[in-house]
Order: sequence, then structure tokens, then C-alpha cells
Amino acid sequence: YKLRDKISKALKTCSEAIRCAIAVYNDAGAALNPLRKHIMFADIIHTTSLAEFNLLCEMQADIHEQAWTQPTYHEAGILYFGIKHVKEEIECLKIEILRLIMYLVDEHIDYYTAIALALIVNPLLAMELQQRWLHASRISTSICKHLASTVKLVIFSGSLFPDIREGRDPDLGDNVQPPYWLAVILSVTQMEVEYNEAAAGAHLDMEPD
Repeated sequence: YKLRDKISKALKTCSEAIRCAIAVYNDAGAALNPLRKHIMFADIIHTTSLAEFNLLCEMQADIHEQAWTQPTYHEAGILYFGIKHVKEEIECLKIEILRLIMYLVDEHIDYYTAIALALIVNPLLAMELQQRWLHASRISTSICKHLASTVKLVIFSGSLFPDIREGRDPDLGDNVQPPYWLAVILSVTQMEVEYNEAAAGAHLDMEPD
């Protein structure tokens, strides 16, 4: 996306020079045999990557018969690499969405813990933290609504269940109620399962062979 913006800005800045270059190119192309394709300024403006500059294929007369210079193959190549890039972006998106959810959950836990500690020793600080927590919760809710729309796409198959961030104490959220947007908006439910080893062993001993 950054590359696309740079190309767009450069085209606008050098529009007059580009128009002159196109005119010279078209005049020279009309005198060649075979004739070169006539280029319009709009064709250059709508270009989003260097690979789409067809005039780069016209630099040498001995490569015109190459398959990659043919419009059909050229467009197919652009489409192929575009789809490949999208798949890579989807994989990155899965990771970034999960990281974002983990951050929002950690923020929720940190606010809760800080307010609980300050509630008795510094009520004014606790009140200020509650206001900031409410504001942060509204932002998290808005973000999760967009995430919920994203995960409904057919191409998305990632997980939304938040893990424990590396280097963070896993016991920090033991007594903290999960944020409501985690279950209501993202439909993620965290369950605690207690395992009684003695009871499980006794049950296995009672099973018939």
C-alpha cells in the first residue's frame, strides 16, 4: 500500500513530464514496424505496480515474441502474484488480529488490577482510572465490532481465542472477569476446567475390563 501511494504521488508530481514522455513514445512507436500500442495518460495513472508498465516490455525489439510480453500472459502474471500477495496478507492478518485481541484483554486485566489496588489507598486515583477504563472499553468494543466483521469472511480461518503473552504472568487474570466484548461481540468464551486426578483414577479402576 505504501508503494502504491508513492507511485500515485510521483505520477501527480511529474504529470507534465509524463505527458511529454508519452507523446514522444507514441510518436516513436507509430514509426516502428510492427506498430507499438498507443499509450494513454490514464493507463499510467491507474498503474499500481512497476510490473504493470507495459512499455518496459518494448525496450528491446528482439523480445516481442516472448510469451511474457503478450498482454494475456502479462495480465495473468499480475493476477497470479496479486492473489499470492493477498494470501500472504491473510496469514499476517490472522496473527495481527490475535495479537490485538491479546493486547485488549491484557489492558482490561491491567485496568481492573490497578483500580482494585488503588480503591482503598487512593480513591481519587481509582476514580480516574475507572474513567479511563470506561473510555478504553468503548474503544475496544468498536475495534472488536470491526474484527467480528472481518472474521465472518469466507477466506478467514484464524483463531480468536487469546493466549498468554510471552513474558506476562499467567496468574494476573485469575480473579478478573473477562471483558464483555470478548463473549458478546467476538463470541469467545473462556472456560475453566478442574481436573481431579484421584477421582479420575477411581473411575478408571471401576471400569470393567
